[in-house]
Amino acid sequence: MSQTPSNDDLKRQIVAALEGNVNLKGNADTLVTIGTSEPPLTENFTFFHKEKSSQAVAPLDYVGSLEVAALISRFKIVQDANAKTKQHIVELMDLMAEIANGFVQSSPALQERSSKRLHWLFYGCIAVLCLGWFLLFPSGHVLVNQVAGFFLSDLLINHFPQS
Repeated sequence: MSQTPSNDDLKRQIVAALEGNVNLKGNADTLVTIGTSEPPLTENFTFFHKEKSSQAVAPLDYVGSLEVAALISRFKIVQDANAKTKQHIVELMDLMAEIANGFVQSSPALQERSSKRLHWLFYGCIAVLCLGWFLLFPSGHVLVNQVAGFFLSDLLINHFPQS
């Protein structure tokens, strides 16, 4: 079997070390196979059909309990820092929400009045667009000519009285 353990085996070792169930003085094979029910891989197994290198890998039994304890303590420190960072982010989000609410202090009456204005503005724009669309068609041109003729004839009659 190869001297390098898989990621799953390393994860099992870390979990077992955190629980205190691992004999750290054993050899590499005992560290890898503790708590596993999988059969060991054969010597000629290749990952993605690549030939394994012939480089010798140092066995894992040189890792002492002090190194594992140091790794576990560093891991716990990182977890604590991550938890504090999450807590600070939540606090900052709350503070930013309070600041944003302070900027947007408006009364419900003002919002209702603004809403009514926007309502009329929206429907006014729709009416103007519909009228413009109607005036693009031939019947719209006829209507414009009739209205213009009515107002111009009335204007010409009032300014130039007939004798």
